[in-house]
Amino acid sequence: MDHGPVEIAAIQPGCWHLLPIRGLRLTESNLQCSEAIWGDATVFSLAEARLLVKNLNLNERMAKGTDHERTMLFLIGALEEQGPHMTARSPKERPDAYIGVRRRPESSPRGGRVAEAVMHRAKLVEAALCLATINASNNGFTSACMIREGDSPLVSTAMINVPEGNFHVTFSASSRPIVVAPTKSRVIARTELASIGSRSRWSKCIQMLLQQENKADPPVFRSLRRALCVALSACFEHGAAGGLLGIVTALEILLSDGDFRRLEERAASMLSDEPASIALLSKALKMRHEYVHRGASVGYNTTVETLPVLFNICEKMSAAHSTLPTCTHLWAYLDAKRAINKLNMLRRSESVDTNALGLPPWH
Repeated sequence: MDHGPVEIAAIQPGCWHLLPIRGLRLTESNLQCSEAIWGDATVFSLAEARLLVKNLNLNERMAKGTDHERTMLFLIGALEEQGPHMTARSPKERPDAYIGVRRRPESSPRGGRVAEAVMHRAKLVEAALCLATINASNNGFTSACMIREGDSPLVSTAMINVPEGNFHVTFSASSRPIVVAPTKSRVIARTELASIGSRSRWSKCIQMLLQQENKADPPVFRSLRRALCVALSACFEHGAAGGLLGIVTALEILLSDGDFRRLEERAASMLSDEPASIALLSKALKMRHEYVHRGASVGYNTTVETLPVLFNICEKMSAAHSTLPTCTHLWAYLDAKRAINKLNMLRRSESVDTNALGLPPWH
């Protein structure tokens, strides 16, 4: 049995790890199985995933008598036609596309640093695509990105190593998200992926999430990436309470040094030109306190309305990263801004001009 590498033009080192997503489909006129749009990550259509599997030449290299290629396609949800022993998945279970992350193959299929790095990177891409395509609906949000397979209780994750000609499929538990894929999946051309989210009001956050992580990135980017992944994972929680806890946790990552009171004050300083958002955030923080300490119920609408407020805070932080490169710089600026505002109220005749500090206004 030949274990030599399978040749694909312009294939790069490492292998592709595929994670299924719902709600976003690519046009399939130009199949690209080696191109990574965002350095080490991309999105594959179902047809491209099938091409990756085909290039493994499983039926030629593995034991005769079994259609190994068909088995692999069934496991990752990319099987097209019905068959006598395996049927194609129903539309509710079939993924629309895959997030592909390129990493070197893992020595142990059970997990380790490579698996953690793959999921971390996939979550960043998931968060960016979710943010770029999120839309408010009558009951929460719809978004064209979830690492889910609809109503299926399991999510399959495939590692396809074309150069070495092997694969590995694992399964993990899934939960029904409160942010759901639209009834009709969004269809875009592959060429649109590079500029996806460029017209969004949160475009800076989207591009930060999509770009490959670099040691030269400002430290605030690490905090923003972590906070946005937490927040957007909260969108996928089953209930409003889990979503609200996720949003507040994201705020703590960005604005809290351990003092919860300071968190609300700093958020208010950032949102000084958005009084409605300040009131909404205050309500959400109070509701979180009542839920955690008294077991009170959490209003679904409050969770839904608070999420864009968090996105606005993240976008402002991302825009100001060159001036405020760390969360510590941000906290110092917001605390000083609040102190100056108090001083201005006390000394109307000798007000201090905050613009003279040379720091970015929040608008």
